[in-house]
Formats: sequence, C-alpha cells, structure tokens
Amino acid sequence: MVALFSEWVCIGSILGAVTTNETQGWLSKASWRVPLGILFVVPVVLSAGIWWLVPESPRWEVARGRYQEGRRALERLRDVRPEDKEGLERLEVEWVEMVRGIEEEKKLAKTVGPLDMFRGSDLRRTLLCFGVIATQSGSGGWFYITYSTYFMVVSGLPVDLSFEYMIMGTCIGLIGVNVGMYLMRYVMGRRTIMTTGAVIQGMFMLGMAISATTDAGTKRARDSLIACSALFNFAFNAFVGIASYPVATELVSTRLRSYTVGMAISLGYLLAWLTSFCSPYFINPENLNWGAKYGYIWAGSNFCCALVGAWKFKSAETSIVSEAIKEVRLRGEVDGKAVRVEVVEHEKV
Repeated sequence: MVALFSEWVCIGSILGAVTTNETQGWLSKASWRVPLGILFVVPVVLSAGIWWLVPESPRWEVARGRYQEGRRALERLRDVRPEDKEGLERLEVEWVEMVRGIEEEKKLAKTVGPLDMFRGSDLRRTLLCFGVIATQSGSGGWFYITYSTYFMVVSGLPVDLSFEYMIMGTCIGLIGVNVGMYLMRYVMGRRTIMTTGAVIQGMFMLGMAISATTDAGTKRARDSLIACSALFNFAFNAFVGIASYPVATELVSTRLRSYTVGMAISLGYLLAWLTSFCSPYFINPENLNWGAKYGYIWAGSNFCCALVGAWKFKSAETSIVSEAIKEVRLRGEVDGKAVRVEVVEHEKV
C-alpha cells in the first residue's frame, strides 16, 4: 500500500507534464491557466469523496475514547455482510487488536520520549532507518526528479526533445513502480531489492557519464544519455523508490515508530534540498559544466549505498529479531505472565 504512493506520484507527474507540453505554444493566458487549473481537479474530487463517502478513521475515534463511533466507522469501511461469518470474525479480531494497540500506545506515551530512539538497541534501528531514507537522495533520484529536463539540455539535447524525453522517462518509471511492487511481494526480500536497485542505478549513471567522456557531443552520447536516464528512472521507481519507506518503517520499534520515521523523513527532505542546492554548480555551463559527467558522482554514491546496505542489513536481520523476542519476554515478565516465543518464519529485511 505504501508503494502505491509512488505510482500516483508518477501518474500526476505524467498528467502535469503532458498538459504543460501541449499548452506551451498557446499565445493566451490559457497557456498557464489550464495547467494550473488541472492541479485543482484531483483535490476537489478527493475532498468531495472523502466528505461524503469515507468515514472518520476508526483509530482516531478510539484514541479519543469514542468507541461506538470507532466501531461503526470500522464496520462501514470493511462492509462485512451479516451472513459472512468469517468476515465478522476477522472484523472482531481487528477491532480487539486496534483497541488493545491504542491502549498500549497510550501507556507507552507516558514513558517514551523522542530521545529514546538514540538509546540502547534503538539507536541501531534509528541509524538504519535514517540510512534507508537517505538512499533516496544518495541514489540521485531527487536530482533526476528536480533537474531531469535541464540536465538533458546542458548535456546537449534540444529543449523540446529534453522535455518530451522527460515525459517518456516518467512513463517508464510508472512501469517500474508496478514491476517493483511485484518483485517486492513475490521475488525479492527487502535487503535484496534495496542493494540490487542501488547497483543497477549506479550502472546506468556510470553509463551516461562514460559516454559523455568518450563520445562527447556525438549522437551516440546523446542516445546513451536518453537511454540511461530512462532506465535509471525505471530502476529507481522499481527498487529504492518504492522499497525505502516500507523498509524504514519495518526497521524501527513500534513504540518509537512515529518519532523515528518522522525524523528520518525530515532528514530525507534536508538531503533533497542539499541535492537541489548543490547540483546546479556541477552541471551549469558557467560553473563546472560537467553535464552528463555528473553521473560519476551518483554512480559512486549508489555503489556506496549498495555496499553499506548489504553489510548493515545482513547484520541487522538477526539482531532485530532477537531484540524483538527480548522485548516480548520482558513485557511478559513485567505483566507477571509466562511467555512462550516461537519464531515460525522471518521475512528478510
């Protein structure tokens, strides 16, 4: 479900870019009013749909002590028929787990603070979470999202073609999102998909940089830039782009998830700003004028992410599981109950 966020980002980017490309030749105020007006279509539809069709969050209602309203909201969302006995049982189990989980969160909120994520075994989880989110910027994804069209222009492509190839790359990225969701669900573990993605992304960045070095200004270099840019966008959306947020939320402990993931996302935006701020210095003609050679930096960054990720994630698998077992046993001892822990299956991080 978290990966679907990337899919809708791609769809919105495609619609906006196609509209802008079609209206660029208009000589009236509609050339900017139409693209701007389209931005309001989806929010208006969502607002109307949420107001009339979607009930309030059951967890929000329960967290404020409105148990009856929360139960009705959950029943409306699940829409289980009275004759569906299995569905009613699942609904009851979900309701009990929701109430119990919120009550435990309220108890922990009195004893847990933001600084706890830097103490004990939680420090390791926090650093891993920060590192996973940082791979979004470290892969060059934010650079491509921000400067893809301008990057192609300074690398030798005409402006019109650069914008059209950017749209093509975004469409290929949409395909990558769906491929990545399938791979993450049925083929690869979390650690494998992150490290594999970093290696593939680094290869495409290295490819465009090498072609710009050996065949600068030739048609072969331009074709290599177009192909490697599109394939990089595919790889980013298929691997790191969709896997980073699910992995980051799975690495941290439940009691500190909101603090840790929130700070990690803030760090991600800070790194994205740093990328956007520094990248023009490397590619601008009046500065370093590297053009596509800038891919050398992102290739090295991706390979570093792959090496560090493979090393850290491997050692994190066993430690995180053992820490979770210790927490369960400790909680059982505190409650005065005997706890039997059995690890049936563990999915790779």
